[in-house]
Amino acid sequence: MRPRRARRYEEILAAAEARPRPADGSGWAYTDAERAEVQAMAGAGYQPDEHDGSPLPLLALAQFHVRDVPDLAAFAPPGTDLLQVLWCPFAGHEDGSYSHFGPSTRLFWRSAADVTNPLSAQPEPPIVERTRYLPVPCVLHPEQVTEYPWADYLPPTLVARIEAWEDDFEAQVGRAAPTYQYDLSIAPGWKIGGWDSWHRTDLMRAHCGACGAEMRLLLTMDWCESQASWGPFPGPGCPTGVAAGRDEYRTFVCPADPAHPHRMSAQ
Repeated sequence: MRPRRARRYEEILAAAEARPRPADGSGWAYTDAERAEVQAMAGAGYQPDEHDGSPLPLLALAQFHVRDVPDLAAFAPPGTDLLQVLWCPFAGHEDGSYSHFGPSTRLFWRSAADVTNPLSAQPEPPIVERTRYLPVPCVLHPEQVTEYPWADYLPPTLVARIEAWEDDFEAQVGRAAPTYQYDLSIAPGWKIGGWDSWHRTDLMRAHCGACGAEMRLLLTMDWCESQASWGPFPGPGCPTGVAAGRDEYRTFVCPADPAHPHRMSAQ
């Protein structure tokens, strides 16, 4: 669909959700004009917008400065302090990063001092595959937190101790208690570095296709940030409007050489 149509649909939904719900429980509080517009979209069957097949510019997805995200320094190649992440607004365009679960991505490392003439507005593709591949512009307010490894990375004896602690704590409080695996170890939301979650599949370690080194997590793109034990409240649960993969779309990079191709993983 064309970005304009995608954004208009999201604008209508946001406006309707912000109003008090009708007393009769009939759904969102659309105005007559909004309801007619949504019904027209539905009546068209959400048919794909036409495109002439010409090449599409990549979408600017995120930009991170080392000055704002200190942990980024551990990944940055010498002489760089700025990471720009772009992606293709269509899934399945293979590029060697194994991105078949979501959009193909590009990582660009730069020196912020060399960016002297930034674009006032990013080039936008005339068409995108999904609304959730079109980021909502927003400002980042990074917070540094401490995470702990997903349980599959831990020795079995330590996992047993954690499970015993959980059982004892639940017995003390008399109700379901937070668990290490899903509530306490790994923060939800977008993040640089930290630990990777494997809540959808068994643990699958990523290895560099160029040198075989075990790769490390650089970037996690989460569809929401609403997990109760970590959530940034008050505030929107899904501020970026992005959803790729399943729940999380992750970028792994080679620790031996940042020039080696990165890999994508979905959970």
